[in-house]
Amino acid sequence: MANRDAAAPLIIRRVTKVEGGHHGGAWKVAYADFVTAMMAFFLLMWLLNATSEEQRKGIADYFDPALPVSRTSAGGTGMLSGESIFSRDRLAAMHDSGHKRRVDDPPPDETATSDERRAPSDPPTGTADTPAPDAEADAARAAAQAEADLERRIAAALSAMDDATVRRHFRLRVTPEGLVIEIVDLSERPLFDAGSAEPSAVLHTLLGILVPLIADTANDIALVGHTDALPFGSGAPFTNWELSADRANAARRLVTAQGLPAARIVRVSGLADTDPFDADPKAPQNRRIAVVMLREGRR
Repeated sequence: MANRDAAAPLIIRRVTKVEGGHHGGAWKVAYADFVTAMMAFFLLMWLLNATSEEQRKGIADYFDPALPVSRTSAGGTGMLSGESIFSRDRLAAMHDSGHKRRVDDPPPDETATSDERRAPSDPPTGTADTPAPDAEADAARAAAQAEADLERRIAAALSAMDDATVRRHFRLRVTPEGLVIEIVDLSERPLFDAGSAEPSAVLHTLLGILVPLIADTANDIALVGHTDALPFGSGAPFTNWELSADRANAARRLVTAQGLPAARIVRVSGLADTDPFDADPKAPQNRRIAVVMLREGRR
């Protein structure tokens, strides 16, 4: 019996523990998402508590895709201050980021004063050489109001005219330089003879309408000539660059002859076909004269 037991095989049982498979760590991902969301929530709550209404407006303007960052300067004159003439409650309310506006659009609401925006505990800053932020904001609002008033006057003058074709020649838009009044060509009513800088009777008439409207403003003025993309003959010494500059100079002579002081015209230039008005490079609207009512310091 003892010998038989000694010859019996030895059996070892090994227990294999089965883990939870790929479900074992899924809760960690969900927990990490939860922690991240809570961190973002508390960061938002802290930001709302630590900033003023003006600063929140500056942050909102900075991240608004409708307001280009390069033109808002990260929200204004101070850190997160939101003081910019392109923030929503100023010129951005007048136009669509520099795109063409209809002449009958209503002007922005400029009734808010700087005292209403500044908290009583905020002391005025600035020196004699560097104006306070409120002074800069007041100047920006005054410039915006002047531009809006000029647009209204031009729109009213055009609306009062019996000839609807005349209104089609004018386009208004706001740019960082100031209000741009563009007089565009129409295929049936050209501003100049083809390939020439000799102004037509149509341009005489249109500038005669515009000059009295801008004569009593204080803005410096730039005149810019534009052409379409139709080239001159191969090897010709005269190109669209010379043509656009000559047309801008012809417009300068016309406006001064009609009573605009020559000293107010500070820049005359030609851009050829590099800044088209219409997507079609040969469209007649690309042949135009732009009258830019420059803001202060934008020569």
